[in-house]
Parts: sequence; structure tokens; C-alpha cells
Amino acid sequence: MSYNIIQYKITTFCIIMHTHFNICPQETIFRGGILYNNTRGNLMSGNSNSEVRVRHWARTRNLTILVLVVWAVFSFVLPWHAQSLNEFSFLGFPLGYYLCVQGSLAVFVLLIFFQNWRQDKIDDDAGLSGRE
Repeated sequence: MSYNIIQYKITTFCIIMHTHFNICPQETIFRGGILYNNTRGNLMSGNSNSEVRVRHWARTRNLTILVLVVWAVFSFVLPWHAQSLNEFSFLGFPLGYYLCVQGSLAVFVLLIFFQNWRQDKIDDDAGLSGRE
């Protein structure tokens, strides 16, 4: 892709996100292959701030792995052992059945909120949140 196409796509994306969701500030500019945020002067991507980017990516990757492990446990491991959990009851229902039907759904919803909350903190720590 040429430089102009990339610049056009990023500019269009920022305009759409700012117009509809107020996510990408209007002060965000694309210069020389690097995305800057003029309001705080933070470098959003580039080579000069690579240590922050590496730490941000490592924390994001670790969060993603944690979320996927919890998802896998409640999607595969828990239903696999539901028969042995049915020896116990919760609110009059067999525990294995209850956890598979209601517990997994509740955990998935909580997992979404946890992942978003934690990713916002990771982005804030790296200076990539776009908020002042």
C-alpha cells in the first residue's frame, strides 16, 4: 500500500470514529508513518517509544491469554465435568446443569466487562487512551 492510501484510511477511520463515537480526537494526525495525538503530544505509534509499545503489547497479550483461558474453562472444561458436578445442587438444580446453563453466561458477560475495563487501564498507562 502506498503512503497516501494508508493516510487516507487512517484519516477516514478517525473521522468516522470521532463523528459517531467520539473515540478518535480531531487532533490526531498522521505524519511520516507515525500517528500522533497533538493534544497531549503523545506518540501513539513509532520507533522512538518502542519500550512503551512493547510493554503495552505484552500486557495486552497477557490479558487476552487470561480471558481466553477463562473462556475455555467455562466453555469446554466445565461442561465436560458437568456429570460429576451434578452430585451437588444449587437452588434445587443439579450444579453441573446450573453452571453450564446460567453460570457460563454470567461469567461470559462479566468477562467482557473485565476485559474492557482492564484494557482501558492498560491503554491509559501507555498513554494511548485518547482521553485527557
